[in-house]
Amino acid sequence: MGHWSTSLTISCRELPLILSQAGRVAGVADDIIELHRDVTEAARTRADAEKELDSAQQDLTTRQKDQQDVADQITTLLKSGESEDADDFRRRNQVFQERAGLNATISSALEQMQRISGPGDALEALRTTLAKTDLQTIRDGVRQCDAQLGDIDGRRSELDTERGAIRTTLDGLAGEEDSSRLRLERHRLSEALQGHAREWTVRAIAENLIRQAQSKFERERQPDVIRHAERFFLDVTDGAYQGVYSPLGSSEINVRDNAGNIRTPQQLSRGTREQLFLALRFGLILEMGQHSERLPVIVDEALVNFDPTRGTRAAASFIDLSETNQVLVFTCHPQIVDWFVDAADRRGVVEPDVVRI
Repeated sequence: MGHWSTSLTISCRELPLILSQAGRVAGVADDIIELHRDVTEAARTRADAEKELDSAQQDLTTRQKDQQDVADQITTLLKSGESEDADDFRRRNQVFQERAGLNATISSALEQMQRISGPGDALEALRTTLAKTDLQTIRDGVRQCDAQLGDIDGRRSELDTERGAIRTTLDGLAGEEDSSRLRLERHRLSEALQGHAREWTVRAIAENLIRQAQSKFERERQPDVIRHAERFFLDVTDGAYQGVYSPLGSSEINVRDNAGNIRTPQQLSRGTREQLFLALRFGLILEMGQHSERLPVIVDEALVNFDPTRGTRAAASFIDLSETNQVLVFTCHPQIVDWFVDAADRRGVVEPDVVRI
């Protein structure tokens, strides 16, 4: 009724009713009915509008709550991403996406490397090799390989053409009358080849036996000079080598290291080469002393290129030689004098005479 009274108060207008004007009563009634209908419709419209307003307010409240929830989620998301604002978050997300892409690229590269090298140590070796090689070098190598591949493809094309021509020739020969003659010739050559193979086998075995006999002779039948020199050389080098020998039918002197490799004097270091030559002189001195009068031995700076360890051992060999020969050593290095004094003390012999000039 409140709504009705208000609407009536606002919408009603004065309707003059004069009893003496009975003819207008019906019109006034119609106006009242029409006015009542308008007021009723306005009341209904307002009620509907208020309902819509209430619904809109509830919807607004819900949307505001949803907006607040979204804002809270955004705040939580920014906090979890350690971002100050949305722009910073988007920037960090872009960096994260780029990092994920780079990690995917790295994983793909590692898989390709593993397919190329194999897993385990082979992969680590490949990674180490790549780490020592710059990108430009790899690109240069790739270009070089591409060029070589192009040459190989060209050569393969030529060989394919040549092979086609040969096949054409062979197909032509197969259909000719002399194919039987060629098959007989091939059979004859095959038998001859088998005979040559047997002969080669016999000669290869004989060559191997001769080499073994030569090696045994060189190890066991060396001249006394070489044997004496070998003993001195092995003692000075403290067993770093297996032996000294002169190849059969040759005047050269070679040494064999502990790995079984043969080395010429030119392949030795300067100090080791001088130790070898000194050993040969020792061998010659000992050999001559067995067949003639023992002569004095005079050396000048023979140990100047020796390291302290080998120098001391060489000095000890000179001390041993002094038991059969008079030994005169000239040097201007006090350290070499100390080697001889130390060697004599270790041998338990009388200290050598040292004359300082």
